[in-house]
Amino acid sequence: MSMRLCKPGITLKKATTSFDGMAAYPVRNGVVLTSQRNEDTPEWLKPLKDETSANIAKLHTKSCGAAYLLSVKYKTTKYVVVYTFGTAHHRLDDDIFEPRFGLRIALNSIESSELRNMDVASLDSSTLKRRIQASRSTPVSDFGIDINQDLLTLLSGKSNDGTFARVITGRDSVSFKCPPKPGFFREKAVQAIEIFKKRTYKKNYPWVDYIDTVKDSRLIGDLENDLLAELTQAAKGRAIDASISTPEISDPLVEEAIRYSGAGMKPGKKNTFETADIYDYISEIKTALIFGKISIADIKSQKITLVESGSRKTKSEKIFKCLNMEIKKGGQRYILFSGNWYQIDSKHAKTIEDDFKSFLTPKPIFKPTKAKNERAFISQLNRRTDLLNMDQTKINPVGSTHANIEPCDFLSRKKQLIHLKDAGASSSMSHLWSQGYVSCTLMMTDASFREQFIKETKNREAIYKRSGFSIVLPKSKIIPDPTKFSIVFGVMRTRNKRDNSLDIPFFSKVAMKPSLSAIRLMNFKVFVEIIEKV
Repeated sequence: MSMRLCKPGITLKKATTSFDGMAAYPVRNGVVLTSQRNEDTPEWLKPLKDETSANIAKLHTKSCGAAYLLSVKYKTTKYVVVYTFGTAHHRLDDDIFEPRFGLRIALNSIESSELRNMDVASLDSSTLKRRIQASRSTPVSDFGIDINQDLLTLLSGKSNDGTFARVITGRDSVSFKCPPKPGFFREKAVQAIEIFKKRTYKKNYPWVDYIDTVKDSRLIGDLENDLLAELTQAAKGRAIDASISTPEISDPLVEEAIRYSGAGMKPGKKNTFETADIYDYISEIKTALIFGKISIADIKSQKITLVESGSRKTKSEKIFKCLNMEIKKGGQRYILFSGNWYQIDSKHAKTIEDDFKSFLTPKPIFKPTKAKNERAFISQLNRRTDLLNMDQTKINPVGSTHANIEPCDFLSRKKQLIHLKDAGASSSMSHLWSQGYVSCTLMMTDASFREQFIKETKNREAIYKRSGFSIVLPKSKIIPDPTKFSIVFGVMRTRNKRDNSLDIPFFSKVAMKPSLSAIRLMNFKVFVEIIEKV
């Protein structure tokens, strides 16, 4: 069964309104709600009937659900908990529930050596979601998560205290199995609240609080206003540090189209899209944003619908729950993820910022540019005779025929290998950092790569009628001296209109650190330069 905890101030009456259309059965200090859907013919039945002349029996699907809303007292405070069964969870209003309630219970109940399942979201300009499962109880170190970048969204494992449940799965809700008995629901609710209030998780999982939930309603309101302002600027053509993604891990075997609907959308038939993209969404509400005809309440009511190809099946979710965004405000960094606002721990943020600053170029290599994108900027740089265009040079290391590694985008006579990226919103920079790391690794370890690099450089010298570049590269049979080379990452960005800062997103800095630190450990000089787009 599954249990959720309502936020402070949410009454039993308020919580009940989330379940309109369900039959209500009052109980002491609570209410039981039920629903039963009509019979439906499964979509897979017709193709099976087409395969045989025999009369296949009539088959139907049914679904039902129930919710038990219960008011309980813990110490001196009243709380409302909601148990859901079957399909009832589809009717929940996420806004009334305590975020990460179940996750906190799991963290306080499961030893870090007794984990079985973990869901994480890697936060960058695009959000990557992973589900990691172990065949037996496993320590957290074996799950291979990045504590600086991964947001923990689900935890499952064996409880260290069997009085509540033997096995627990926690996210916003807590799911568990144990034999019911008289007074069971009230007893488990009180136990769950007590475990939720503990802080023992800080010993085994101290990194969890690097990203913590924002609970101040006034601050949340300010952040939501900032979100609306950023969406409005994006509708007018500005870049936005945001993305949109489906909230659940998708079935890779199912092809799905995406539709956006709700208040502020363009009237008429809705467009369909292959993937969830922030700019597609903004295009659907562009007019309403520009003319101020849309509110945060409207955005929270909008839906993203996944339509299964060749099927009537659809899955809908609130768009607000699918928005991912980063906002810097009052010296603090906040992110919107899965419908909740999170604050990044200031000490953790300072560590990341200090690391990033250590990579910044001491003297600019590039001037601000009017180029609208990376391709236009590369064309602009072609005029510089001190640089050689190596863009789209494809080299395959030993044992590979389709790796197509780019050694760099530009090479200088000063032995600078320059990698460029137009880091507009919804564009992940992870590939940029990875490209530089792979190139450096192959330069140090693969003679064939070095030989092809020299060959391609000579070809480009002939194309662009330049000289003096191939001779700065090491001979193919000689391992280069990395201290003689500089690896430069040029990131194109526009200034933030709210604070006039020229920066890259926080989680892009987090994603940068492993690759650039590894390059530095090889003894290459490595730099990052933010190139202003004007």
